[in-house]
Amino acid sequence: MSVFDSPTPGADAVRLAEAETAITALETQVAANATSAGAAVAAEVTARQAADAALTTALNAETDARATADQELADQIADETAARVAGDALTATKAAQADAKIAELEDVRVDMVAAQEGAEAVVAAGATILAAKDTAVAAEAGAVVAAASAAETAAEFSDAFVNEAVPDAAERRMFAIRNRAGFVMFSLWQTADGFSLRGPFGQWDLAGDGGSLLAANGAGISSFEPGDDYVFRVVNRLGFVLFKIDKTGALVGLSDQVAEAVAAAGFAPKASPAASSLPTHTDGRGLHALRGKLAKILQSGAGRARIAVTGDSWTEYVAIPQQLATWLRTLYGDAGGAWLSVQNQSGGPYTLDSVTFSKSGWTSYDASADGAPGTNGCAPDGMRISTTGTSATLSYGAVPCDSFKIFYKDTTGTFRWRVDGGSWTTVTGGGTDALAAVTISGLSAGTHGFDIDCTGNAGTVVIYGAHASKAAGVGVEMLKMGNGGLDGTMLATFASSYIQPIATSIGSIDAVIVIMSTNDYRRSGTTPELLVAALGDLVTAYRAANADTGFIFVAPALSGGTVVTAQSAYRDAIYDFCIAGGHEFLNMHDLWGSYASENGAGMWTDSLHLNNIGAYRLGRELSHRFLEF
Repeated sequence: MSVFDSPTPGADAVRLAEAETAITALETQVAANATSAGAAVAAEVTARQAADAALTTALNAETDARATADQELADQIADETAARVAGDALTATKAAQADAKIAELEDVRVDMVAAQEGAEAVVAAGATILAAKDTAVAAEAGAVVAAASAAETAAEFSDAFVNEAVPDAAERRMFAIRNRAGFVMFSLWQTADGFSLRGPFGQWDLAGDGGSLLAANGAGISSFEPGDDYVFRVVNRLGFVLFKIDKTGALVGLSDQVAEAVAAAGFAPKASPAASSLPTHTDGRGLHALRGKLAKILQSGAGRARIAVTGDSWTEYVAIPQQLATWLRTLYGDAGGAWLSVQNQSGGPYTLDSVTFSKSGWTSYDASADGAPGTNGCAPDGMRISTTGTSATLSYGAVPCDSFKIFYKDTTGTFRWRVDGGSWTTVTGGGTDALAAVTISGLSAGTHGFDIDCTGNAGTVVIYGAHASKAAGVGVEMLKMGNGGLDGTMLATFASSYIQPIATSIGSIDAVIVIMSTNDYRRSGTTPELLVAALGDLVTAYRAANADTGFIFVAPALSGGTVVTAQSAYRDAIYDFCIAGGHEFLNMHDLWGSYASENGAGMWTDSLHLNNIGAYRLGRELSHRFLEF
C-alpha cells in the first residue's frame, strides 16, 4: 500500500488517542518544569535580596566608621593646633625672659670687669707697699737673728727668738712664704704676746716655750719646734713637712718639680714623710713589654717572659732570686732556663733550683775584686775563668733543661764537653778572639749533668758561663746574674762593653731587676753619682740587646754595715735616676723599718743580707707592685 493510501478508520483512532496521551504527558512535564523553574528563580531572587541587604548594611557601617574617624581626626588636628598656638606663646615668653637674663648678666660682667681692674690696681699698689715693708722687716729680722745667735746656741734659737721683748700693741712680720703667683701662703709675725703664723686657713699662735704650734681656729698644724737639723719646721696633720728653716738659715721645702711629679703620677708619700718624701714605688708603665708577655701566658697558655736579676750579693746569693722565681712560677708557670755562672762564693753553691757546681784548675776573674776585665772580657755578671793548662775542670749537675749553651772566647785554646757522663766532644778555637758559643740541643726532658775539661789544650781557654733553657718552655725564665761585693765603680769597668753581646745571644730579656748600693754606702771610693752613672751604662747595654727591656731598680732596706755615705743619699740618687730615665723604682729603704727592727723580726741572715723569709717578703713586694695583674 502506498503512503498516500488512507488508513483504516480504526487505526486512526488509535493513533489519535496515543497522540493525545503524549500531548497530555508533555503538558504535565512542562507544567512541572515551569513550577521547578519558578521555585529556583524565586530562591535566587530571595538570595539576591538577602545579599543586597547585607551589602547595604556593611556599606552603612563603613560609612558610619569613616564618618567617626574623620571626626576624630578633625578633633585631633584641632587639639594640636591649639597646643602649637599655646607652645608658640610660651616660647615667646621664655625667649623674652632669656633676653632679659642675658642683659642682666652682661651688666654684672661689666661690673665685675670694673671691679677686677680696681682690685688689680689695689694689688699692685699693695705689692709696692709690701715690698718696701718686707725690705724693712728683713733688715729688722736679720738684726734679731744675729742677736739671738750670739746669745744662744743653735738648738736654743727658737726660745731666744720667742722670748725677745716686743713693745705693747706692736707687731711685725718676720718673713713670708709666697707661691709662684706671689700669693702669701704663710707669714710669721712677732707680737707683744709671742709669735703667730698666719696663712690662708687662719692664724696659729706659737706657745711661749717654743714647744708647739696651736691652731687658734681649730684647723691645726701638728708641730712647730726645733729639731736636730732645723730651727723650726711646719708639719701638716698627715705628718708631711710643708717647710722648715735649717740651722744655716736656709728655707727648705718640697720643690715644685717634685711636687708636680708626685701629683701627676699619683704617688703617695710614706706615713712618716719627715724622713722621706719619695714614693714607695713607681707605677710600672716602663714594663709594658714584660706585662704583654705575662698577659699572653695567662690568656693563651703560650710564650716565655725572661727576667734577669743582677747587682751585688743580694742578687748573687740565691735567696732573693730563688724566692722571686718560685713565686712567679706559681703565677705564670716555669719556662725553665738559668744563667750558670763560672764563679761560686765560698759556702755555695749559689745556683737556682739546687743545681750543683764544681770547678778546679782555673784562674778566676771577678769584677768585684780584680779591677777592669782587660781584653779577655767577662760575662754580664762580671765574671770569667781561664786556663793555659790541661787539667782544669768545670761541672754543673741536675740542670733542668733540654738545651745548654756554653759561652767562651774564640782563642786558639781547646776544651771538651760531655752530657750525663757520655762521650766527649772537642771544641778547638779559631783564634778570632771574639765571643763564641757552642749549643748542645735536643736533650731529653728532665735534668742533665754537664762536664767541661781542657784535655789536649795548647793555648788559652776562656769560659764565661752557660745558658740553660727549655725550647718549648711556657712561663717565666729567671736569670740570676749578680756579683757579690760589686759597687758602682766596679760595675763601670765592664757594663758598657761586656753585657750586650751575651744578652743578645741569650735572646730577648724582657726585664732586669737591679739591686745595688749595699756595698757603696760602706765605702769611700764610690759615690751616689758614680753608681747611677754605672747604672746608666747597664741600661744602655741591655737596651742595645733588646730595646724594649724594662728595668726595676731597688733601693735596699737599711742594713747593719758601717756607714760612710748615708743610705738615703743612694736611695735619692737611684730614685732621681729612675724618674729621669722612665725606669721603675722600689723604695725598700722606706718600706722597711730599721735594721734593728727588721732583724728582730727575723728578716736578716747577717748584717748585710736577707734570709729566706726576708727574701720572700721582698720577692712578693716586687711581684705585687710590678709583676702581677
